[in-house]
Amino acid sequence: MMDPPRDPELPPVESADIVRRSAVPPPHAPSAFMPIFLLVLAVGGWGGFQLLQLYREQQTLMAMHDTQQKQVDDAAKLRASLEAIARDTAALAKDGNANAKLVVDELRKRGVNINPDAPAGGTPLGIEKR
Repeated sequence: MMDPPRDPELPPVESADIVRRSAVPPPHAPSAFMPIFLLVLAVGGWGGFQLLQLYREQQTLMAMHDTQQKQVDDAAKLRASLEAIARDTAALAKDGNANAKLVVDELRKRGVNINPDAPAGGTPLGIEKR
């Protein structure tokens, strides 16, 4: 048998080279595992970060609410005492006290109406603003 003519520029091919080349496994097909794993890891990390930030914000808001609650309670007490003074002043003005009438008239000029007959827990302060 005759070998086919060879190109003189190509090196001779031995049968062992052919066997070695065929023994090399084909290249691996790219796997989608790593990109999907990184995506899930990134989304999970982002969700965990958001959860932590929201928890910290909730704790801060609760602390601020607790701090302000004392001030709200103190303001309610002050408002109740001012309401009592305004009711008593209006009652004095109704009974004929000249100074009380002057105070009630000045308040009325500024848009504050005092209802002397309002119950203690009625409209806010028993004072009606126009």
